[in-house]
Amino acid sequence: MKQNAFTLIELIFTIVIIGILAAIAVPQYRQLEENAQIANIVKYYSDILTSSKSAYLNETKLNDVNASDVNLTDLYDFKGKGWTATTDLATYSATIGDTNTTFTVAYNNAGILEMNTSVTGTSKARVQSKLTAKTAMTFTSDKNTTTLTLTE
Repeated sequence: MKQNAFTLIELIFTIVIIGILAAIAVPQYRQLEENAQIANIVKYYSDILTSSKSAYLNETKLNDVNASDVNLTDLYDFKGKGWTATTDLATYSATIGDTNTTFTVAYNNAGILEMNTSVTGTSKARVQSKLTAKTAMTFTSDKNTTTLTLTE
């Protein structure tokens, strides 16, 4: 008589193989997610550093807008998960691993942008080192502040 069923040993081996694959895949997924969140901060930080003056000049000179009437949302489009933006303040908040990261961009309607990056948590050194390597940020007391004057 022929049986068409799996043996207990075959089922145990299958469960062990799935467990090993999951043990490898879950940390890799978390690492990819962490890198994506850091890349979002790096992208906006780098874009603001390189294009803020020209965006400001476009608004004030080409579009003939008074400097006091320029808003942060006129200069940049902050979109995506984790972003909240008002006319003069944009905030990106993310939990990267077991670390809380907040990136804010503030505009004071006088041609000055201030970017603050705050990293707190048990893995803050790893997140800070990644941000420093990609943007040259320097952290003092878990915080980096970069101020840009847009007027000439």
